[in-house]
Amino acid sequence: MVKKKKVRKGNRNAPKRRSLAAPALKAKAAAEKKRIISTLKEKLEGIYASVDLSTVCCRQCVCCNVACPQMNYSEFLNVLDKIYKSVTHAEKVRILKLCVRYYLSNSLVKPCPLLIGKECIAYAERPLSCRMYGLWPSEMYERRVERFSKVSEMDKKEIPLNTQCSHVRRANTDVPLTEEEIEDLFIQLDILDGIIGDFTPEAIKKKHNYRTFHDWFMVKVFGEQRLSDLSNYFLAVEEEKDLEDFVDQMCIQIDKVGEKFFVEE
Repeated sequence: MVKKKKVRKGNRNAPKRRSLAAPALKAKAAAEKKRIISTLKEKLEGIYASVDLSTVCCRQCVCCNVACPQMNYSEFLNVLDKIYKSVTHAEKVRILKLCVRYYLSNSLVKPCPLLIGKECIAYAERPLSCRMYGLWPSEMYERRVERFSKVSEMDKKEIPLNTQCSHVRRANTDVPLTEEEIEDLFIQLDILDGIIGDFTPEAIKKKHNYRTFHDWFMVKVFGEQRLSDLSNYFLAVEEEKDLEDFVDQMCIQIDKVGEKFFVEE
């Protein structure tokens, strides 16, 4: 009978040796991430620059103090990169808590969370919808308001920003901005989302790649499933006071563990 050789398994409690390749792989992943973000920024700047969208604005920030428009997924990533690189931890926590309050609120007035006074912390990276405000052809903007009125069952006069800001106008008024040019800009953004995001043509058709900043930021921090759970709670809660208490407690917890939300991978 042949005896089987015993194999030494070693000390299970001994600390595992870190692979020498781990730091190199991490550095490679970071470099690739930086390259993708850089390429994305260039792609977006190319789209924005394909049509002259320069404006003359009195910086009254009337529109920004009412709402933050929806943006494409690729635009959100560009804004997010700016935030992660340029603002303090405390500022990120402030933005996240504001996004929570916006997500769990029935109010249509939700000032842009990136606005500090009259300054936008991501102005250079602002999405197309921000760049377009005040520049929409009047008939096209009116149709957008009409669609929202039907969906929300609200009178048009009750809808925030039912007219464009009079303080914003196009710098070059000699050449009109056409509906075809505007539609092409949004198509280019949808194509870019399809390339860099996990969006099928059907999902893009349903505008799953188009959300407000606070919705995107909540997805980034909490994930789709937890966001869905929050939506279910929001729809189920009957007392406004219960909702307010829930939001307050959630914000308290964010203050306690906020640093865990913003650790770069």
